[in-house]
Parts: sequence; C-alpha cells; structure tokens
Amino acid sequence: MSQVAVLETNRIAIPADFPVTWPRPGDAERFWAQDRLHYPDPVTPLEFSMIEDAVDAGITAAARSYGVPLTVLDRHINSYLYVAITEDELSDAAAAALESETKLRTAMAQMEANWSGQWLPEIESHLAFWQVFDLSAASQAELLAHLSASWPRLQRVWKIHFLLFLPSMLAISQFADLYAELWEDAGSLEAYTLLGGFASKTIESAEDLWTLSRQALASPALSQLLMQTEPDAALAALAASAQGRAFLVKLDGYLQKHGYRGDKLSLHYPFWVEEPTPVLKNLLDYMAQPGRDFGAERARMATQREGNVAHARRHLQYYPRPVREEFDFLLGAAQAGMRLKEDHGYWIDYKTSYYVRQIFLECGRRLVAAELLRAVDDIFYLSLAELKTVLGQTDPSHNGNARAARFQKTWQLSIDERKRVAERFAAIAPPHHLGTLPAGAPPDDPISRMFLKIEGDGPGVSEDANELRGSAGAPGVVRGPVKILRVLGDAVKLQPGDILVAESTAPPWTPLFASVAGVITDSGGALSHSAVIAREYGIPAVVGVGTATRRLTDGQMVEINGYLGIVRIG
Repeated sequence: MSQVAVLETNRIAIPADFPVTWPRPGDAERFWAQDRLHYPDPVTPLEFSMIEDAVDAGITAAARSYGVPLTVLDRHINSYLYVAITEDELSDAAAAALESETKLRTAMAQMEANWSGQWLPEIESHLAFWQVFDLSAASQAELLAHLSASWPRLQRVWKIHFLLFLPSMLAISQFADLYAELWEDAGSLEAYTLLGGFASKTIESAEDLWTLSRQALASPALSQLLMQTEPDAALAALAASAQGRAFLVKLDGYLQKHGYRGDKLSLHYPFWVEEPTPVLKNLLDYMAQPGRDFGAERARMATQREGNVAHARRHLQYYPRPVREEFDFLLGAAQAGMRLKEDHGYWIDYKTSYYVRQIFLECGRRLVAAELLRAVDDIFYLSLAELKTVLGQTDPSHNGNARAARFQKTWQLSIDERKRVAERFAAIAPPHHLGTLPAGAPPDDPISRMFLKIEGDGPGVSEDANELRGSAGAPGVVRGPVKILRVLGDAVKLQPGDILVAESTAPPWTPLFASVAGVITDSGGALSHSAVIAREYGIPAVVGVGTATRRLTDGQMVEINGYLGIVRIG
C-alpha cells in the first residue's frame, strides 16, 4: 500500500488542495482508492453514470454469481473516480468461501466454452442491436427509447465481462502462486513465461497493422509519400493520388475491423474509426523498421513458451500425481485466461462502448440543434438521469422560444461549472486514497491476491533521489530517452527506441509496444495490461512507480530494470 497521511483515528488526511464533500453518510468511514489503472484522468458525469450503473455493477453481479460476497461502490469526487470494495457479513464465512472456490474452479474449466458458445454470441447480438438502429433517422422519442433499451444491454455485457474476468484472472494469479511454491528460487515473473505468445484480438490488431505497413513499404512511391507526411495530414495526402486512394481502401478495411477502440476506457475521446491519426502514427513507426520480422518474433515467443512448459513438466515428473494434475489444470486455465482477457476487452470495453458513445453524440447533436446545448461534447457533462430528463422534456419544435432559452441557461450553467471543476482538478495530483484505513492486516485470500497482482501494491521507497521503484512488470534492462504520454495522441512524439512513460496503458496502445524500448507506468502490477503486453513484445517494463509522469521529463535518459522494478534516472 502506498504511504498516506493518517490521523489518529485511522482517518486519512485530506490534502488542502483537494477538499472532499462526501456524497453519502458513512462514506468517510470507508476506504476509497482512486482507480488510477483504468481511469487516471477526470471522468465526466455521463461516463461516471456508465461506470457506476454498468461497469462496476457488473463486477458486483458477477461476483455474486460465483458466491463471492463483495460489493463495489463508486464515488465521483472532484471529477475523479474513487472505488471502495465491501464484503458482506456472513454467518458462515468458511462455507461461503468453499462454495465460491468451487464455482470459480468450475468456471475456470468452462470459460473457453462459455466464451465461444454463449457469451461472445450474446455480445454480438447486442452489437447488432446497436449497429442496425438508424440514430439520425430516429425521432426524439425513438432516440430516448433506444437509449433506455440500450442500458440493460450494456449492464448485461459488463456482467459477462466480469463473469469471464474473475475466473480468467484468478487462474493466472493462482498459477503464478503455485509456480512460486514449486520453484522457490524463481524470479517473480518466471511463471508468466509459460503463458505468453498466444494469439489474441489485441495482438491480431497489431499484426494486421504490421502487415499493412509491409504493403506500404512494398511501393516506393507510397512509402515516400507516407514517410514525408505528418500523420494528421496523411489522409488528405493519400486521397490525392490513385495509388494513395487504393491504400486508403485497405486502411479503411483495417479501421472497420479494429478501429472501434479509443485512447482510453473513456466515452469522451474519439475512437480510431472516428479519428485515425493514432493508427497512421503507428503505421509510420512500423514502416521505420523495414528489416524487422514481427511474425518471426511472435513465433519465437510461442516456441520459447512451449520450451518452458516442457522444462517445467520434466522438473515435475517425480512430484506426486496430485501436484502434477494441479499444475496442468492451472496452466491450461491460465493460458486460456491470458488469451481471453484480451479478447473480452476488445469486444466489451471498446466495441460496445463505441456504440454507446454514438448514442450520446446523437443526443448531443439533437440538443445543440434545439439550441439547448452550446456544443455536442457538453452532453458528457450531464448524468444519465439528467440526459433522459432533457430528452424527455424537450420539444424540438420549440427551437428559439423563451422556454428553450431558460432551459439552456439552467443546464448550461451546471455544465460549465462541472467543466471548471474538472479543469481545476486535472491540474492537481489527486490523493491515491481517501476515507479511513481498514483495521488489521490486508486480506490474504485468492481474490485479494489476484487484485493485488492487477492493481499493484504501490510504489516502493528509495533513499536514492535518482531512483524510482515500482513492480517488476516485464524482464530485461534497457536504457533510453523518456517520452511521456498523457493520451494516445501524444504518441506523435515517440521514436523507435524511446521509453514510453504513462499513467497506465490501455489495449489500443498495444501497437506502440512494437516500437518502444521499454515501458514505465505510474499504476498497475504484474497482471496489468502494460506488464502483460510488454512481456508479449519482449521489452522491459516497470509498473506501479507512482510518480514517473511527474518526476520524469521528455528526453531525459533513464535505465529501467524490469527484473527488479527499478528506474534509474540519468
């Protein structure tokens, strides 16, 4: 746990520049953590509605399905998302734990079949519901009805997300724990060498873009045009020639397949299919590596994985049969979990969110046309309940009348104030924790250990002013210049060989890993996306450093040791 100022009552001191008004009675007595891994930036009220009503409600619903007695609570404090996890008080906690362990173990064995046979087809049916609805042709009443009908679908897909997430991540965590017991002298990351090198939708998107870059390199004229054009001007440059237009068709094919992803887990940022500049930047970075064979690298990783598995099984051949069977069970479940953790994010975290974003944008366009909002993006500064109220009480035929003017003034004042609050606190480093520290030692059950591997246990403390400490994310040692990325659009300043530094990375950032020399993140642990993908690409990573994005500056030279979780400055 990172260090926090604590009052005598175990109450965490609130910084003077981050005043807190607790939304509900009893909140101050709970332990709240800012979700830096998934939502490091301020979130808008509409995004918070989705997180609270669908995303984190999905965690609670899935946990209950497996008999895990936890509830996830969310609070929107100074525009940041804070989360608390509460456990139900049970009369027979031991029996409940045994029941949930049995259910989760069964789910580990069945998750691949559940995903391909049940969950993915259901997700695709929800996607089809959104795809076929003509937003622009709908009346306002039909649009409101579509929004209302979309919400239970969104809640369902997020429940599916966590019905898969819990057994898949638990399998990976328990495999790592078992490996550490069997090989006491193994490094903290050695278990994961048996889990990498598999195909996934995340890796597929990078491989397809790599293939597209090879096609561009095969044409000297096209290659010269792209390499001499800035990413944000590349579309216009391509459209000016017949060969460029032919390549645009291929690029559009890529975007239609993989472009329903955006900068972060946010509805507020455009997705690639809306704004493809990040894709073009990655394409140019790939073209700058003409001698590299990405496919061969992936094949070598798979070969190394199988070699490591064979070596482990030779080591275990004299162990008792139950030990070997447990190793094989958890290995198979963990390998499946590693593949599926990327696939479910591809379909749910991003693709479903894209269609929900389009509904919100259409609502914003309607309200701007009715002169009730100044800008389409202002829609994100309403809560879901407020948005439904605005749509339900507004008659588009009354444009420009006095009622509409009063209506706009009322909502716009609230929106403008919320924007000012978000802008103010975006410039302030929010405290990692609020509320009251829990009494006693941290829980040491399988679920808690799993979340610790995902979230990390906070930055380490170093007496050396030129050293930052975090968690070992991906093995290796490398030295290079730092480039700090706040959003994916900042990737325009990345050059091959740079060290990518970010608060966290999301799956759409994956193509960057093929160009950078290493990764440093402020948040996360060994099972965070940043660490998993860095291992897939064979580059060192130090995660959960805490202050890297504030301590480091662009161009500064650092050495990162992914074995030990140490960053040396200078």
